[in-house]
Amino acid sequence: MNPLTAEILWSLDRVGSPTVARSAIVIPVTSYDVDENEGTTVLHRVDQDGLTPLTSSAVSSTSPSLSPDASQLAFLRKVGDKPQLHLMSMGGGESRVLTDLPMGAGTAKWLPDGSGVLFVAQLLKDAPTVTGTADLLEERSEDKMSARVTEERIYRFWDTWMTDGASHHIFHLNLESEELSDLTPASNYLVAFPSTGGDPASFFDSDGETVFFSAVDKDDRDESIPGRRLFSVAVAGGPISEVTRNELGNDSAPRLSPDGRTLYFFRTQERDSYATPADVTSINLQTSELSTLTSDWELTPDEMAVDPESGDVFVTAEQRGLALLFKVAVGEDPERVAMNHTLSSPAPDGIGGVVMLRQSLNSPPEVVRVDRGGAIETLTSVNEALLKTVDFGHIEETYITGARGDRVQMLVVHPPGPRQDKRPLVHMIHGGPHGAFGDTWHFRWNAHTFASPGYVVALVNFHGSTGFGHEFTHSIQGAWGEFPTIDIEAATDVLIADNVVDPEKMAITGGSYGGYMVSWLGGQTDRYQAIVAHAAVTNQASMVTSDITFGLARAQGAEIWKDPDAVNKWSPSYHYANYATPTLVIHGEKDYRVPINHGLELYGVLKSKGVDARLVYFPDENHWILKPQNSLYWYEEVLGWLNRYLEE
Repeated sequence: MNPLTAEILWSLDRVGSPTVARSAIVIPVTSYDVDENEGTTVLHRVDQDGLTPLTSSAVSSTSPSLSPDASQLAFLRKVGDKPQLHLMSMGGGESRVLTDLPMGAGTAKWLPDGSGVLFVAQLLKDAPTVTGTADLLEERSEDKMSARVTEERIYRFWDTWMTDGASHHIFHLNLESEELSDLTPASNYLVAFPSTGGDPASFFDSDGETVFFSAVDKDDRDESIPGRRLFSVAVAGGPISEVTRNELGNDSAPRLSPDGRTLYFFRTQERDSYATPADVTSINLQTSELSTLTSDWELTPDEMAVDPESGDVFVTAEQRGLALLFKVAVGEDPERVAMNHTLSSPAPDGIGGVVMLRQSLNSPPEVVRVDRGGAIETLTSVNEALLKTVDFGHIEETYITGARGDRVQMLVVHPPGPRQDKRPLVHMIHGGPHGAFGDTWHFRWNAHTFASPGYVVALVNFHGSTGFGHEFTHSIQGAWGEFPTIDIEAATDVLIADNVVDPEKMAITGGSYGGYMVSWLGGQTDRYQAIVAHAAVTNQASMVTSDITFGLARAQGAEIWKDPDAVNKWSPSYHYANYATPTLVIHGEKDYRVPINHGLELYGVLKSKGVDARLVYFPDENHWILKPQNSLYWYEEVLGWLNRYLEE
């Protein structure tokens, strides 16, 4: 048996979201070649006796979508450097290319009768046709000027600049005639943000006659913060109609009932806080009457799917470190279907079950089927053989008394082998801040890998975390460092008092908001021997350089130009004078969520003060370290830094 190393992490296959039609299930499985520094995704059919590969391992095929009768499979594969739609028969044979779009195509969604597919693709606003965009891109490629120019508030997202003038269009492809129709010509919509902004196919649905979609109208200049609304357009083409206009928040993720009379969607009542809970809402398409299915629910729905036969509406929602499956209906309390699991990517099969992904701290995602009674059938075990060789440490769930006397959840991951007292402690502090640690597998920040050298790893779901009620989540707004500091310090005290960890060998690690917290704690206490600050928010004022800036006043307590003292009160940069803990600073150049200046500032201050510090800079990575060899090096640096200060 071996501890879970970074090398083993990159040897594991990664199972993606299922597509389901009738009894057929297809999944993408990605395998990585570390030497080549890249992964390849192969589509597989899930059979009773295992997986059957449908596509070649020589080239990646992604985003599978089964036809309603399960006879055909649409998917994406690159042609040149752009993803294009392909189609293959589930009975076998070669696939054929369906599209040749200058900026590529998005995931297909089938019309109910299987006659065609809908998908989202980008065109340039200055030349909003397929040929016009192709010609303009060719012209731009020959231009030696490289400036990016904008007057937009959102001009880049995650790792991508959005200054090329592209907008999203919804296309219909008739598979018999092969006629491609732009259903939203001359429009300027943002359907999904690039990179991590979500699959565009999750933002529209159709009954075969009409397409309902969620988008930001970028030409609407009446809103200081752009809002998502629901629109509709006929599959045959025609004028675009506004279905909802939410003046306060956003309407997204439309899902139709099987009879086409009801449209379900997520509605929020605020736009300036991503922690704002969404409600499952429905609109009667004949009467325009709105109903809320999850009013006064203390949980926040995350994903939604409608059963194609029964019309039942299923959602996933976080609760105390788990992601559970619920059924929701108008006038009824949400009904928990499956508990004590971490479930995602619901795909109702129309025959009484929901196909999903299940994962845990000890297992990466695998495909399962949940029946109406909550029983779970495991359908894939892609990594079973390799995981049997891994020695996982013991995991404990406990609650401590944190800020305001509230109960705060802590997961404790022990290293493999017999229990020992007074081991070194490593806090892993989650990002967000409105997220949570749970019974969830993590490839980039794996708690078992952190524990493998012999460390006790603490995962605290401090105030601000999700899954513990809306007030708990919102309680840190305007004072990011206050309650979480009390919670994390209380967790440390408990672990010391219980003789679990050695108070002379303790470290704190975190990325993004977790990086904020370790930088903040570095200016508040010297009780920790080492800090790892990945993509850390170190200067609250300079978060105006982030890709998403609306909501900063709510998170920071004020706008920086209105009340700088309120903002700086909780900024690590205003407490550098007390910072004396050796710190490993890690940042990616393409990180537009927490731009590189944050990491460089922290490193520069520490070196100026004479504090031990080391900078690891990735010129080709974003907020996350994703390339195999970079990830392996990241783990090497992090564990090496911890070893330097916890083992001496």
